[in-house]
Amino acid sequence: MGDAAAVSVPPDKVYTVPPIGRRILGILLDPIETFRALDASWGILGPWLAIAAAGLLYSVIFTARVDATAIMKVRLDYQNSLLPDQVRRQAAQVEESMHMDKFGALMAAAGNYGGAVLGSILRIVIVGVIIFWAAWFFGGRGGILKAIVVSAHAKLVMIASYAVLSLALLLGNPLPDTSLKNVADEVKSPLQAAFLDIFDPMAMWHTALVACGLVVALQVRRGRAILVALALHLFPWLCMLGMAALSGMNRS
Repeated sequence: MGDAAAVSVPPDKVYTVPPIGRRILGILLDPIETFRALDASWGILGPWLAIAAAGLLYSVIFTARVDATAIMKVRLDYQNSLLPDQVRRQAAQVEESMHMDKFGALMAAAGNYGGAVLGSILRIVIVGVIIFWAAWFFGGRGGILKAIVVSAHAKLVMIASYAVLSLALLLGNPLPDTSLKNVADEVKSPLQAAFLDIFDPMAMWHTALVACGLVVALQVRRGRAILVALALHLFPWLCMLGMAALSGMNRS
């Protein structure tokens, strides 16, 4: 009886989750068709593990190629050079007693490794919950699990980002970044650097993928999906701009 029932299932109703490699290529090369086929059963484990693996590889290359302590010391010395003489001497004493260069290097390593593993899953879930509520508010379809799966697959663009950063490290750039903020002086012009950081091609690619997922997978109208994706893109940088503005006011 069970065998007969199994044989009677139409072939087009038999559903299998595509391999993660195919999903990565689909998101990067053909996101519309990939999001059209996306189902909540695809889950977030595969995308998260792929992103974490790429991030950990980048972190290992960074640790092997970059003397983070020396770079942090140069940065701190440069920051202090812009301070008044009395303040500079006090800051130098504090940094020497507290080994701020080593502490900064430790924080950089923690950010690299922690961001690859914990940061990626947190961003996937947070963005997924936000786009679920946005889809619900704007009359879209799909439960919270599907929204989080959409978020996880949009975040696969981080694999391309980590690949670019890793290549830059191997070519000799000790502090690679995909945004335009590298053309500004973050110490002298933090507001300009924070503004230029908005124009990160990888972040903009992710924003486009989120909008695509909202439209195709969650059935939100295109204009509303674009507004939601842009809000998600701009909010972190607006916070950074605010902090940079406060830093500039305090410096002056």
